Amino acid sequence: MKNILLTLALLLFSYPNAQAASAESLVIRGNRYLNAGKFDEALINYNEALIKEPNSEQICYNMGLAYLKKAQQEEAISSFEKALLSPEKKLESLANFQIGNAKYYLGKSKENTELEKAVELMRQSLDYYKRTIELDPKNKDAKFNHELVEKELKALLERLKQEQNCPRPDKNNKEEKEEDKKKQEQEQQGQSQEQEKQEEEKEMSTEEAKMLLEGYRQDENKPMKLQDEGNYKEKEVEKDW
Repeated sequence: MKNILLTLALLLFSYPNAQAASAESLVIRGNRYLNAGKFDEALINYNEALIKEPNSEQICYNMGLAYLKKAQQEEAISSFEKALLSPEKKLESLANFQIGNAKYYLGKSKENTELEKAVELMRQSLDYYKRTIELDPKNKDAKFNHELVEKELKALLERLKQEQNCPRPDKNNKEEKEEDKKKQEQEQQGQSQEQEKQEEEKEMSTEEAKMLLEGYRQDENKPMKLQDEGNYKEKEVEKDW
């Protein structure tokens, strides 16, 4: 990465236990592959060595370096975290340093897609560099990286602040607009239906009035009979069916 120095400190560990010669030879072979840039072959040998010596923090650290070279940051972090359990302060310090590097690279990969996550990873990176310095105050690389990442984190926080002040349209806002549009269409449709109904009622009223008027005119030609008071009967209700 141009103008950025994040020292990997490729301090490879050979397995110290003479009684585990087969594991040691696998680690040595893995180290050779790693130095030659053959990271997959290195990992094959480290994995085989780890099967023989599953509690080896040194093998885990070397595996972390191979993953880091392959830009598989999450796998590298997982391996380095196992190396943190080492009783050796030197190895613990280096594992913290490499986790800081891995967190930084992981954050850089997310700064244009997940800015908040990138900020979180940068902060974690600083914590691991700080721990490295606590364990090894003379570690100049850790101090340099801490200062570098601190500046980049400041820039990311400024970007995050600007984005929060000018939020982009999100999915919820889009759904709300679509819902409002749908509601307006329903209201317009309802108004149209109401208008059609009123027009139909108006037409029916006009037709009924015409029919009644014609019926009244027909009745006008009929003689009206006086009601016989003595034989008065209420008019029977006409059936409506």
